[in-house]
Amino acid sequence: MNLQQLRVFVLTVNYKKLTLVAEKLKISQPTVTFHLNKLQEQIGVPLFLSSSNRLIRLTDVGESFYHYAKQMIGMEDEMLNMVDEFRGLQRGRIAIGSTYTPATYILPQYLSLFMELHPHVTISLEVNIASRLLDMLNNFELDVAIMPHYRWEHEEGEYFITPLARDDLILILSPGHPLAGMREVGLDHLRKLAIIMHEKKSVSRELIDQWSEANRLQLQSVLEVSATETMKEMVKKQLGAAILSQKSCEREIGSGELIAFPLPSFPASRHIYMVRKKEKLPTPAIKAFLDCITRDA
Repeated sequence: MNLQQLRVFVLTVNYKKLTLVAEKLKISQPTVTFHLNKLQEQIGVPLFLSSSNRLIRLTDVGESFYHYAKQMIGMEDEMLNMVDEFRGLQRGRIAIGSTYTPATYILPQYLSLFMELHPHVTISLEVNIASRLLDMLNNFELDVAIMPHYRWEHEEGEYFITPLARDDLILILSPGHPLAGMREVGLDHLRKLAIIMHEKKSVSRELIDQWSEANRLQLQSVLEVSATETMKEMVKKQLGAAILSQKSCEREIGSGELIAFPLPSFPASRHIYMVRKKEKLPTPAIKAFLDCITRDA
């Protein structure tokens, strides 16, 4: 058993298609199959359930083996990174994941400072939804993830969670909207508004749906949009109102292009967090990044 076999196994479980594993590792598909067969032969027990529909499913042993295999792959990457840095090669690597809002409106200032201080460290940035980022953290594909609060309560002991910035959800209108001159917008007003909504898989949409249900509020959704910038432009063109993160609208609110109101009866302030897996030991490059990003948090 060797690390290449473990890497093939872990990627096969993650991607569920041998063609994607072969493409990722730049090897042929028969070579992928060879490594998997050799691994199972050496272990002496099947890791995969046989299936007529070609779905890749793990046995109970395979599930446990996968847990340890992905840790070993992650530890190899950390070890090589650490050795490079302590040799003075300055070839550190950091894999960061972020949801759209912090990646666009919060991270750039920190990345600019870090890259100025550590120009030889390579940074990769994965921008994705929170559930996918959490999966990548658990698979040791990311060193750190930046995201709003997500459903990690039952796994909170597995992560280091650091609040970085407050970022409340707010109602935004165009200056020409009939409600733009109001002192406040209440629930009765919201019931009559045409709302441009976030896509359903986003953390913001989940929070909005929970808040609406708690207040027995049926929002009139006229559009579902995945891109924050698109939503803002639609509001400016008076296609509807929107509920967005305050950080994403600061420039337009400051310039008067958009009018903002707090959401009535919204339960609590929302924060952006930095999340790390406790099992993943930080390399010197990661420690430097953590120092940089938490300095003003």
